[in-house]
Amino acid sequence: MARGSIRREKASQQIAALNYSFTVVFEPVGSGRGPSGNGSRKVRGNKLEVSGYQVTVPLLPGLITYGRTLAQAREMARHTIRCHLQGLKKDSERIPDEKNTIQERLRVALRPDLSARPTVKPREVLRALQKAGFEIHHQSGKSCAIEASGETTTAGDGS
Repeated sequence: MARGSIRREKASQQIAALNYSFTVVFEPVGSGRGPSGNGSRKVRGNKLEVSGYQVTVPLLPGLITYGRTLAQAREMARHTIRCHLQGLKKDSERIPDEKNTIQERLRVALRPDLSARPTVKPREVLRALQKAGFEIHHQSGKSCAIEASGETTTAGDGS
Protein backbone atom coordinates (compact mmCIF):
# COMPACT_ATOMS: atom_id res chain seq x y z
CA MET A 1 0.00 0.00 0.00
CA ALA A 2 2.86 2.35 0.78
CA ARG A 3 4.32 1.73 -2.69
CA GLY A 4 1.08 2.80 -4.34
CA SER A 5 0.99 6.09 -2.45
CA ILE A 6 4.65 6.78 -3.35
CA ARG A 7 3.90 6.18 -7.05
CA ARG A 8 0.88 8.51 -6.93
CA GLU A 9 2.97 11.17 -5.20
CA LYS A 10 5.73 10.95 -7.85
CA ALA A 11 3.15 11.05 -10.64
CA SER A 12 1.52 14.16 -9.16
CA GLN A 13 4.95 15.81 -8.80
CA GLN A 14 5.70 15.11 -12.45
CA ILE A 15 2.35 16.62 -13.50
CA ALA A 16 3.03 19.67 -11.31
CA ALA A 17 6.54 20.14 -12.73
CA LEU A 18 6.74 23.11 -15.06
CA ASN A 19 9.26 23.46 -17.81
CA TYR A 20 10.84 26.85 -18.36
CA SER A 21 12.94 27.98 -21.28
CA PHE A 22 15.56 30.74 -21.06
CA THR A 23 18.02 32.31 -23.47
CA VAL A 24 21.51 31.55 -22.17
CA VAL A 25 24.71 33.31 -23.28
CA PHE A 26 27.95 31.31 -23.32
CA GLU A 27 30.94 33.64 -23.57
CA PRO A 28 34.35 32.03 -24.19
CA VAL A 29 36.94 32.94 -21.56
CA GLY A 30 40.66 32.83 -22.39
CA SER A 31 43.34 31.26 -20.24
CA GLY A 32 45.72 34.19 -20.44
CA ARG A 33 45.70 37.92 -20.94
CA GLY A 34 46.25 38.86 -24.54
CA PRO A 35 46.86 42.24 -26.09
CA SER A 36 43.11 42.78 -26.35
CA GLY A 37 42.81 42.61 -22.56
CA ASN A 38 39.62 40.54 -22.68
CA GLY A 39 41.07 37.48 -21.02
CA SER A 40 41.74 35.60 -24.24
CA ARG A 41 45.01 34.84 -25.96
CA LYS A 42 45.60 34.28 -29.66
CA VAL A 43 47.22 31.00 -30.46
CA ARG A 44 47.66 30.31 -34.20
CA GLY A 45 46.12 32.79 -36.57
CA ASN A 46 42.91 34.20 -35.14
CA LYS A 47 41.97 31.19 -33.02
CA LEU A 48 41.65 31.88 -29.31
CA GLU A 49 42.80 29.60 -26.53
CA VAL A 50 39.64 29.03 -24.49
CA SER A 51 39.84 27.94 -20.86
CA GLY A 52 36.10 27.86 -20.31
CA TYR A 53 32.75 29.60 -20.73
CA GLN A 54 31.10 32.25 -18.61
CA VAL A 55 27.34 31.78 -18.62
CA THR A 56 24.74 34.51 -18.16
CA VAL A 57 20.97 34.53 -18.46
CA PRO A 58 19.68 37.95 -19.60
CA LEU A 59 16.20 37.41 -18.15
CA LEU A 60 17.66 36.51 -14.73
CA PRO A 61 20.01 39.42 -13.92
CA GLY A 62 22.90 38.53 -11.65
CA LEU A 63 22.82 34.85 -12.57
CA ILE A 64 26.35 34.00 -13.67
CA THR A 65 28.10 30.65 -13.72
CA TYR A 66 31.08 29.00 -15.42
CA GLY A 67 32.09 25.72 -17.03
CA ARG A 68 35.42 24.53 -18.39
CA THR A 69 33.73 22.90 -21.37
CA LEU A 70 30.58 23.89 -23.23
CA ALA A 71 28.85 20.74 -21.94
CA GLN A 72 29.85 21.52 -18.35
CA ALA A 73 28.75 25.16 -18.81
CA ARG A 74 25.31 23.96 -20.01
CA GLU A 75 24.95 21.66 -17.01
CA MET A 76 26.04 24.43 -14.62
CA ALA A 77 23.52 26.76 -16.29
CA ARG A 78 20.68 24.25 -15.80
CA HIS A 79 21.62 23.73 -12.15
CA THR A 80 22.01 27.46 -11.45
CA ILE A 81 18.73 28.37 -13.17
CA ARG A 82 16.90 25.61 -11.27
CA CYS A 83 18.27 26.90 -7.92
CA HIS A 84 17.39 30.48 -8.84
CA LEU A 85 13.81 29.53 -9.80
CA GLN A 86 13.36 27.54 -6.59
CA GLY A 87 14.46 30.64 -4.66
CA LEU A 88 11.94 32.79 -6.54
CA LYS A 89 9.14 30.29 -5.82
CA LYS A 90 10.13 30.07 -2.15
CA ASP A 91 9.99 33.89 -1.88
CA SER A 92 6.65 33.91 -3.77
CA GLU A 93 8.17 36.03 -6.53
CA ARG A 94 7.13 35.92 -10.17
CA ILE A 95 9.21 33.69 -12.44
CA PRO A 96 10.08 35.64 -15.60
CA ASP A 97 8.78 34.23 -18.86
CA GLU A 98 10.45 34.93 -22.20
CA LYS A 99 7.07 34.71 -23.94
CA ASN A 100 6.26 38.12 -22.45
CA THR A 101 9.51 39.79 -23.53
CA ILE A 102 10.54 41.62 -26.66
CA GLN A 103 13.96 40.70 -27.96
CA GLU A 104 15.84 42.76 -30.51
CA ARG A 105 19.38 43.24 -31.70
CA LEU A 106 20.58 46.82 -31.54
CA ARG A 107 23.63 48.16 -33.34
CA VAL A 108 25.65 50.71 -31.43
CA ALA A 109 28.50 52.70 -32.99
CA LEU A 110 31.30 54.08 -30.86
CA ARG A 111 32.85 57.27 -32.12
CA PRO A 112 36.51 57.95 -31.39
CA ASP A 113 37.17 60.02 -28.31
CA LEU A 114 38.11 63.38 -29.78
CA SER A 115 39.17 64.76 -26.42
CA ALA A 116 42.06 62.28 -26.43
CA ARG A 117 43.63 63.95 -29.48
CA PRO A 118 46.52 66.25 -28.72
CA THR A 119 45.64 69.92 -28.98
CA VAL A 120 47.92 72.43 -30.67
CA LYS A 121 48.08 75.97 -29.38
CA PRO A 122 47.78 78.79 -31.91
CA ARG A 123 51.21 80.17 -30.93
CA GLU A 124 52.78 76.80 -31.76
CA VAL A 125 51.11 76.87 -35.19
CA LEU A 126 52.41 80.38 -35.86
CA ARG A 127 55.95 79.40 -34.79
CA ALA A 128 55.82 76.36 -37.09
CA LEU A 129 54.66 78.55 -39.98
CA GLN A 130 57.47 81.04 -39.31
CA LYS A 131 60.01 78.20 -39.25
CA ALA A 132 58.63 77.05 -42.60
CA GLY A 133 59.34 80.47 -44.11
CA PHE A 134 55.96 82.15 -43.81
CA GLU A 135 55.78 85.76 -42.67
CA ILE A 136 53.24 86.73 -40.03
CA HIS A 137 52.16 90.37 -40.68
CA HIS A 138 49.76 91.04 -37.83
CA GLN A 139 47.87 89.19 -35.17
CA SER A 140 44.67 90.32 -33.53
CA GLY A 141 42.29 88.25 -31.46
CA LYS A 142 41.59 85.01 -33.28
CA SER A 143 42.97 85.92 -36.73
CA CYS A 144 46.26 86.71 -38.40
CA ALA A 145 47.64 87.61 -41.83
CA ILE A 146 50.16 85.17 -43.27
CA GLU A 147 52.31 85.84 -46.34
CA ALA A 148 53.85 83.11 -48.46
CA SER A 149 55.58 83.72 -51.78
CA GLY A 150 54.25 87.25 -52.04
CA GLU A 151 50.59 86.34 -51.46
CA THR A 152 48.83 87.48 -48.29
CA THR A 153 46.23 85.23 -46.70
CA THR A 154 44.07 86.00 -43.71
CA ALA A 155 43.40 83.08 -41.42
CA GLY A 156 40.92 83.00 -38.58
CA ASP A 157 37.52 81.78 -37.48
CA GLY A 158 35.64 84.73 -38.96
CA SER A 159 34.48 86.19 -35.65
